[in-house]
Amino acid sequence: MQEALTNISKYARAENVSITLSGNEIISLLIVDDGIGFSMNAMTRNMGLNGIRDRVTFLQGEFELASKPGRGVSIHIEFPRVSYFRRRSSDY
Repeated sequence: MQEALTNISKYARAENVSITLSGNEIISLLIVDDGIGFSMNAMTRNMGLNGIRDRVTFLQGEFELASKPGRGVSIHIEFPRVSYFRRRSSDY
């Protein structure tokens, strides 16, 4: 979420940002802005969005990105909830 908000504040020229976090066993995060957007064909490896995708993949999640010039950006992330105690007990 932090990287997405940083990108929005630096590049999007958005007036509004919506953040929705929901779920129980599957955590869903939706971030939508009404900024300038960009062409998905112009996305480069250097964009912070790829860092988000890498972190989501590490958490065994799914990352969906949608944008068009003049239409803002939508980022939808889903990943399975991991219980701290389950994860901790599996370390031994």
